Amino acid sequence: MKINSGKHRILESAAIGLVVLLLLSSLSGSILAKPDLTDELVNDFPTNPMGTRQYANNNTISVNGYVFNISEGEPTLPINLIAPALENGTIGAYIIHFDAPIYQEEVDAVRNLGISIVGYVPYYAYRVHMTPEQSKQAENLSFVDWVGLYHPAYKISPDLESLEVSVTLIGQNIPESALEQVRSEFESIEVEFTSNGSAFNTSRYTFEGTLPSSTAINETAANPYVHYITFIPEGHSMNGDDDDNEYNQYLLISFIAIVLVVSLAILYRKKQERMNK
Repeated sequence: MKINSGKHRILESAAIGLVVLLLLSSLSGSILAKPDLTDELVNDFPTNPMGTRQYANNNTISVNGYVFNISEGEPTLPINLIAPALENGTIGAYIIHFDAPIYQEEVDAVRNLGISIVGYVPYYAYRVHMTPEQSKQAENLSFVDWVGLYHPAYKISPDLESLEVSVTLIGQNIPESALEQVRSEFESIEVEFTSNGSAFNTSRYTFEGTLPSSTAINETAANPYVHYITFIPEGHSMNGDDDDNEYNQYLLISFIAIVLVVSLAILYRKKQERMNK
């Protein structure tokens, strides 16, 4: 009995195509998960309901529940969560606010002062690491209308009710002394891991464990490289394996699917060969 060779080729091609698709899908976690968005820094700014950028005269800053108008001064913060004045040459966390929609040449001008941009702050602002001397230079840029400290109060989740915390540090070339300061605050550390940032070419360090007191939380937040302190989500593993387990399960499922498709293709071909005899 003759087989339909055209139909046979179509089925084989479909099977091979599915195998290739599954292989690409299984690799997507490592290939596509961390795109380099450096050239798109200025494209992801807040928009109004009409789909256009916020108005150029927007003077509002919104960070961790604190919303304030820079022309009216900073919000009222807990006295023990206000960043102290820094000595010259000391790296601190700041906010730089721009007076108009941000353009790449303005971002470049800030970086040319040796200032590290580590995050976006709504609206028209960046969270940066710099010295007091650099902050004065930034204030003199024609497109900058406000510079202020990024206070510890901005770094602590308002929902934090436990001493079991997740502490994230973000920055470029975070010194070991900053990491050690955070480690020393913990009563016990269950997890410590690192990953790369994306748009701002930063590194991200995360510590999960138990701090001994609320004072330790405040002292940890005072570290200029600390980005956020929050609770550990319920059901989240404190051994750092959640993401790895999910990815491994995904790879296993993909592998099983590939084996099944290849097996079916082989069985179909053998069946056709028997029918051809």
